[in-house]
Amino acid sequence: MKNKVLILIFLLLSTGAYAQKFEEVLKEAYLKFEKTESPQDKLNVVNRLDMIAARYSDQWSAQYYAAYAKVVTSYLLEDEKQRDGLIDQAEQALNKSKALTKTNEEILIMEAYIANARLAVKPMSRYKKYGEIFDAKLAEASALNAANPRIYFLKGQSTFHTPRAFGGGCKNALPFFEKAIPLFAKESKDDLSKPFWGHDRNQYYINECNE
Repeated sequence: MKNKVLILIFLLLSTGAYAQKFEEVLKEAYLKFEKTESPQDKLNVVNRLDMIAARYSDQWSAQYYAAYAKVVTSYLLEDEKQRDGLIDQAEQALNKSKALTKTNEEILIMEAYIANARLAVKPMSRYKKYGEIFDAKLAEASALNAANPRIYFLKGQSTFHTPRAFGGGCKNALPFFEKAIPLFAKESKDDLSKPFWGHDRNQYYINECNE
């Protein structure tokens, strides 16, 4: 009986240490990614996040942030083939993340982000297909949690980069960014299992629109 108790205590301690280590390394990599600016520096951190996702393959958030980093970085690259390849990898990582957790608005929002990244590679030929996916995924996410600021950030970002002739530009994008501000303010930045990305870029676009 005593041995069984000792084994149970060991397992509990081991599990706690595993979780703590995972959270530490993931947060360190995520924060580094957000601080980097050049495409190459971001790709370097993408590789680091891939290693974390491989090491902690049972953690949905490891796959989620690997997908997130690839999507963000794809916008910074110039070669269309490289961009599509990175988005392919993002989609694969997100599918692994979906398999490890219940469908929630963050997964749907990331699916919308991936669709928008696809569209951005070749806007003229991909607008209809991926624009519809983008809108549909954000509508699903909003039905689950309309108070998620990333819904409005992505709507604003998409509108910002849409030509004015098609309803885009700062004037139409700014209300989305402004709606996201108080929602971002309510989020904690302590727990990566509760995503909080988007705040800084949301503010960047607001500044761009106000200049």
